[in-house]
Amino acid sequence: GRRRGGLIRRLVGALRERCIILRALAEVVMPCLWHGGIEARARHLERDVLQLEAFKADFRQRLTAGWQTFGEALGRNADVQASCFALAEAAAWLKAADSTLGRMAWLSRLCQAEDREEPAAQQELARRTLAHCFAKVRDRLFRFDEDLAALRRGYYAPHVYAAALLGRRIL
Repeated sequence: GRRRGGLIRRLVGALRERCIILRALAEVVMPCLWHGGIEARARHLERDVLQLEAFKADFRQRLTAGWQTFGEALGRNADVQASCFALAEAAAWLKAADSTLGRMAWLSRLCQAEDREEPAAQQELARRTLAHCFAKVRDRLFRFDEDLAALRRGYYAPHVYAAALLGRRIL
């Protein structure tokens, strides 16, 4: 019982976080994107930075497509939200990748200031972490593409149908 309650609280917390991220994307990021308030050019030309910027551009494209299809329902309609959680997760993984790149740059500057070489173990860990973040972003964007195509055809996620059926039985 106790263990199950903790699991349920964690799942509800994760669901709430996705909803918050999705609502922020719809209410804060989209208006900025529409009005040109998001800078979309890379400041550095390193391969990893360019790859992150390409993922951000892909993300902005998916966010725009979702907004054009659903408008404000993207952040407010529970039926739509459930199928758009991949977009919220992609945003979180993009932030993780951005933070990882920042950490890599900080380590590099620190080593240059102290005139020493970066420890190979830290470099390798950072590269693996960044590759993991990029793989997660790629996966979430692909999943969102599939979910968006299904929603456009009128097919909601299976758990949305299940909840609707349960709601009908209770009433």
